[in-house]
Amino acid sequence: MKEDKLREAIRNEIKRSLEERSYLDRAKSTVSNRLGRVANLAGVKLLKKALSQGSTDQRAAGVLAVVKELIGGDDAVLRKIRYRLQNKSTRGSMSSSDEV
Repeated sequence: MKEDKLREAIRNEIKRSLEERSYLDRAKSTVSNRLGRVANLAGVKLLKKALSQGSTDQRAAGVLAVVKELIGGDDAVLRKIRYRLQNKSTRGSMSSSDEV
């Protein structure tokens, strides 16, 4: 009887895990679709133009200021972004032609 309960608990945990994964995939897709729409807004085009001028240090500082404003001072998000930028596979997949 205990083995049946254990198996049922394991099955339930697997189902919850799969449902959570499905939710995360949908959320990523939704964010990607909305970012595509945001990239076409006039304000974003002006921001891109402003951030394309100046030295690389000035542009990097501008992008960092925008990111900090967007995340609202959430240090955990800033650490996650720093981690992803330092990740070798992330740097390799990025190019100057990448669009949002």
